Amino acid sequence: MSETENKEKKSGKSGWSKFLSNFVTIEEDSKEPKSENKEQAPANAEVIAQSPVNILPPSSVGVIDQELYGHLLSVIEDKDLEGVDYLEFVRTKKNMDSIQGMNEQTKYQSAYAGISANSDVTKAKLLDTADFYIGILDEEAVKFNETVETMVDNEVVARQNKINALKEENSEKVKMIEQLTADINGNNDTIAHTEGEITENNAKIQNTSMNFQATITQVKNQIEGDKQKIGLYIQ
Repeated sequence: MSETENKEKKSGKSGWSKFLSNFVTIEEDSKEPKSENKEQAPANAEVIAQSPVNILPPSSVGVIDQELYGHLLSVIEDKDLEGVDYLEFVRTKKNMDSIQGMNEQTKYQSAYAGISANSDVTKAKLLDTADFYIGILDEEAVKFNETVETMVDNEVVARQNKINALKEENSEKVKMIEQLTADINGNNDTIAHTEGEITENNAKIQNTSMNFQATITQVKNQIEGDKQKIGLYIQ
């Protein structure tokens, strides 16, 4: 195992993890917001449903991606077997692609003749080593799919969970707002009723005060009248 592979293994990252990180937005803070439970909400308060995780591919048919293609070729190159094999054959055949007028069969035959002239390569070895590199690609497919599953969990499901948590928090806050609104409306009703009582009681107090002044004046006038009559009639 190379030093790079060893480091990747220790860090839990693979080459595909690094590669795919160039195509997705990595969530740096995976902490979910905490819901506040400051007040009990009424039983009939509206509840916002959580959205289910629904991951759909953008399209049903993929296209050839040059970056992926180059990455896969580099993986194969890194696993190049010693000696002349399928890869050397392919490189030789590729050099003939620019030759005008040469058909495909001639290119394959000429490439094989060229590499077999100075090596012990055989048709069987070409086929066997081609299968070897297909096996390398199959291993990469397994690694890629595992990495995709991990990234879906980390970068898609985690975000969906964050959305669900925020919706739940919003639901709790809606309940709190409904409760606070009910409390405010109740307070306003009490205020209006109390203001009416104040007006009524103030009017009663004012009327009673005026009645008192009128009554005490009447009593005093009666006494003053009696005083005058006493002084006048009694010798």
